[in-house]
Amino acid sequence: MEFTKYGITETPKLIYNNPLASKSDIDGFVLEGTANISFPEGKLRMENGLSAAQGQKANYVLWCPKDFPSNVYIEWEFQPLKEPGLAILFFAAKGRNGENHFSQEQESIRFIITEI
Repeated sequence: MEFTKYGITETPKLIYNNPLASKSDIDGFVLEGTANISFPEGKLRMENGLSAAQGQKANYVLWCPKDFPSNVYIEWEFQPLKEPGLAILFFAAKGRNGENHFSQEQESIRFIITEI
């Protein structure tokens, strides 16, 4: 990856690496919603645990517990297995006043999405 177009002249350092190849790789992750999670052939597979007919109620998110800085480069391999489907990556997500978005005090979840 060529980072100079973003004004980065030093080689970025790796701050997180996760193969997502087994259940132990997602220890501490938080599942919001209902999903069936498996690891066939050492690859994370996430499938909806509810019917797509339920609309938004059928959505789910698997949250990584690590805090990342807002200026990050993220790379992963993704392969949809069937349609319909949707994949969204949230990063630098915080609560309304900067608190953990899983905080008991949170009445609603608001995401702050930051780009490089």
